[in-house]
Amino acid sequence: MFRNSKNCRQTNIGMDLSFLAMLCLIYVLNLPVAYSDETQLPNAAGLKLFQSHVRTDLIHHCLDCHGGKSTKGNFDLTTRETLMDSGFVGESADESYRMQSSAPEALDIDSEPKHIQDLYGIGDEKCNHFARQCLTARRMVERGVRMVQIYSGGMENQRSWDGHNDIHGNHSQFAGETDTPVAGLLSDLDQRGLLKDTLVVWCGEFGRLPVAQKAAKPGRDHNPHRFTAWMAGGGIKGGTTYGESDDIGYKAAVDKVHINDLHATILHLLGINHTRLTYKYNGRRFRLTDVGGEVIQPIIS
Repeated sequence: MFRNSKNCRQTNIGMDLSFLAMLCLIYVLNLPVAYSDETQLPNAAGLKLFQSHVRTDLIHHCLDCHGGKSTKGNFDLTTRETLMDSGFVGESADESYRMQSSAPEALDIDSEPKHIQDLYGIGDEKCNHFARQCLTARRMVERGVRMVQIYSGGMENQRSWDGHNDIHGNHSQFAGETDTPVAGLLSDLDQRGLLKDTLVVWCGEFGRLPVAQKAAKPGRDHNPHRFTAWMAGGGIKGGTTYGESDDIGYKAAVDKVHINDLHATILHLLGINHTRLTYKYNGRRFRLTDVGGEVIQPIIS
């Protein structure tokens, strides 16, 4: 999910993509976000020092919270001056600590009222694990977290959406795990006035072929040529379907959408010009959308 702007209904997009491994994801990001070609990142040495500082600080905090004896004096802590010289100002390190110390309260979903937990399906054995992810995502969005990513599946084959065997049983199981929690998340964001400022993207990495893959219970192999994603909330025109496959569902045929077009559209909804968002590597400036990408205007409200 990405935090951004308008509308709380859903848009389906048929895409012509070439990706591998099926994971269903939800993303969230807060705006405003500003990037420029001149954005400076810390150097490698500064990053290493910063990570060491944060790890050490977290250890001390955990020890203090759980009654352990802090060994702060035994650590060679990186000084504020060294961090600043390496590209990190003291405020960045302070903010990282504030994030660590605020996490326990933010992740305490048991403090939510029962009717909200029921809305997400918490306590339902079929979907409890995914429901907890979705409710955690809403709590993070409320607290200003700009980007949240939720996984459904993520393991190998039958432990994810990768239905090479028994695709009916596989997809029925994972659809059953995600249906109530996702509906609860969208409803809850909407009733709190957050969905208009939150872009929700549900997307995998490829589709399934329209022909069976032989097995005792047939499955479907990977299809890099056609699949569907949906988006809701922040700036999306609800109730819209864009793109069509051929007659057998093998390839995208009408209003094809490349992965660069999807990325360009998401960035546009976040207020970012995809042609100007670059990073410098090996003497060249690279874009997320490479040398392509068109914003899909018909799905934008």
